[in-house]
Amino acid sequence: MIARQNYAPAQNGLGILYQYGLGVLRNHTSALEWSFKAAEQGNAMAQNHLGRLYKQGQGVAQVGISRICSCAK
Repeated sequence: MIARQNYAPAQNGLGILYQYGLGVLRNHTSALEWSFKAAEQGNAMAQNHLGRLYKQGQGVAQVGISRICSCAK
């Protein structure tokens, strides 16, 4: 899978699929994890998606707020 090869657009796309349950079981924690990986690489769409996940409180309790600060530098 190309997302596992650190391709940020694919990682963010996978995060979106997990968020909405499109072709996979809906899983907000996985959505947050994949979008975070892409955001860490500077992918602006992933950073935006990650911000929306945090704003909506989806998957946040499992991961923690401190992680978002590390990629938003």
